[in-house]
Amino acid sequence: GSAAFAAAATLLLALWPAAALATDIALDFGSLPSAQGCTFVSGGSPVATEAQTFSLGSGVLTLNSMAFGITGAGTSALYTHTGVVNNFEPIVITMRGRVIQFEGDFTNSFVGGGFSFGFAQGATYYMMGISPTQIRNVNGVILSSAYDNTQFHDYRLEWTPPSSVRYYVDGTLISTNSAGFGQVANRLTLGDGTGASNAHAEITQYRFLQGASTGAKPSTWGRIK
Repeated sequence: GSAAFAAAATLLLALWPAAALATDIALDFGSLPSAQGCTFVSGGSPVATEAQTFSLGSGVLTLNSMAFGITGAGTSALYTHTGVVNNFEPIVITMRGRVIQFEGDFTNSFVGGGFSFGFAQGATYYMMGISPTQIRNVNGVILSSAYDNTQFHDYRLEWTPPSSVRYYVDGTLISTNSAGFGQVANRLTLGDGTGASNAHAEITQYRFLQGASTGAKPSTWGRIK
């Protein structure tokens, strides 16, 4: 009867968000990320502009912070997207790119050779930092020196709650660990997140996926449930 149908519908609505929740965000490099809902952030000294550090061409997003200082509170320049990460569903971030040059200190937290991508899920920040010859985590630990990162590769960062992180290059697992950096924030990051080093990098693909549905059609900084 109608009462039974209403009860079943109520149950389905209660179960649907938990079963189907997925966040699928992809950048389209036909325009700058700042035109797609994310925020350009620069810190340190001097503070850079987006036009000084990022550019577009033929579907490639180029970061070049090599012109800025690396001592003291040197320049950082990156994109962030806030409010899209939760702390209870698995995460996959994929990025295709290369790092042509870097300079500076590649041993401190958030350095990433001047180029990195990662996320903070409310309490902890996880990151994959890339230089021409090394891949490191957020704490500066070398994960691999086996790749020529001046050539394009497919990089992938996977997180399984509460703290397991896997790092891949071209589909090959290079490290599994739980290393993160305490940070009370909810955000994605892409670019030069430190004043301690600079980089010249090119990115052709970026996608963030959180939740069970890995087959969702990507949107531009969108949210699919």
